[in-house]
Amino acid sequence: MNIQREFERRIKSAKERKGRDSENRAEEALDWLFENGHIATWWLPNYDEDRREGTDKFVQLLDGQEKRLQVKSSRSGFDHAMKNYPYICCIIVQENENVEGLAWRILGVLNKN
Repeated sequence: MNIQREFERRIKSAKERKGRDSENRAEEALDWLFENGHIATWWLPNYDEDRREGTDKFVQLLDGQEKRLQVKSSRSGFDHAMKNYPYICCIIVQENENVEGLAWRILGVLNKN
């Protein structure tokens, strides 16, 4: 196998893994917000029936508003999302950020937009 292709494959795999980790940590933070009474509920989009571009999660706030949320693991991903979907709430999950801290940042983003 070409060394360059193998290098690119490994980089892509690492980015995908980091993205999945960010998604999982965001879900833990959303669970924390729900369990502590800060949001009414949250759910994943059904990509087969309800494919809405740029939406990773739906969140219902306590006042009944439904917000769309994008979860990113890098600044470049965040910049791309804000350029293409400026009307959707977006957050970068920081490495080693605790669940409660991430939860409060997510809530701040949801309430800001």
